[in-house]
Amino acid sequence: MTIKFGTISRGTLRTEDLLEAFADELDYQVSHGAAVDAEHGDSLRKLAAEARAVDPEHEDADELVNELQDALHELAPSYAYFGASEGDRSDFGFWPSIDTIEDAVRDGEVTKVNAGDELAEDGEYMIVTDHGNVTYGYVQDGTFHEVWSCV
Repeated sequence: MTIKFGTISRGTLRTEDLLEAFADELDYQVSHGAAVDAEHGDSLRKLAAEARAVDPEHEDADELVNELQDALHELAPSYAYFGASEGDRSDFGFWPSIDTIEDAVRDGEVTKVNAGDELAEDGEYMIVTDHGNVTYGYVQDGTFHEVWSCV
């Protein structure tokens, strides 16, 4: 499964709204093939159910929001994150972390190439178009596997 970048909750920091949105997203990811083993999937479903059952005014509700956010962040692909967008702190979702992947390029962990360049060897690649679109993926046994892309 490929996680789609974008908003899952926007314009609110109300605990009750975040609990619902994050729990729904966590259930969706686990149900639609997030890369977790059965035991971990069960614990994530339990966390989502706990978030739905808690009174948003309860002292543990804010901690549950943080736990849901951490669980979703763990599901994010490499060089991406779950959390508030950089431009709007009330816009939560999965986002690419361009700064992190650029650091990985500088450290030699990822090779940055222009779109259309040949990907000659196995490894991780950041492919950039002349319009600034970015695709991250890897070559294994001569085949490119896209992990994510953003426009």
